[in-house]
Amino acid sequence: MSLKKVKEAKSGGWFRPLDLIIYAAIAVVAAAIFCAFFFAGGGGGFDGVRVSVDGQTVYEYTFSAGGSNLSPQTVEEEESGALVLIKVQTPWGYNVVCVDREKRSVKITEADCKGGDCKLPEISGGGTVIYCSPHRLTVTPITSSASPEVPIG
Repeated sequence: MSLKKVKEAKSGGWFRPLDLIIYAAIAVVAAAIFCAFFFAGGGGGFDGVRVSVDGQTVYEYTFSAGGSNLSPQTVEEEESGALVLIKVQTPWGYNVVCVDREKRSVKITEADCKGGDCKLPEISGGGTVIYCSPHRLTVTPITSSASPEVPIG
């Protein structure tokens, strides 16, 4: 590159107006893609929840059919208006899972573990999982979407 062209490039400033327009367009497209994946990708609706203890499913609830207690010796179900309270007793302690049929949401409202880490915000979309490590309890959404599961690992 000649010395004359280097001086011309330096005297022109950092960015030309066309450069700024291109950078702004790229930023808008990136933001739109991020919003599409963040708000729509994992936040799709779900049809119910599956409650598992140590990898074994003990209870399933679907908003259309109601609850299915697969382990009556460890799970107690109580209905109160629009709420379904599911008390799961594990060898390590207990958790109370609350299903709100009107809001179509699920959360853990009570647990006897230290710290209460499993009392997270409610599940109201298909992309969230609640996990209580001390009790080995997992609450996962049940979805009827036809999207294939991707194996991890």
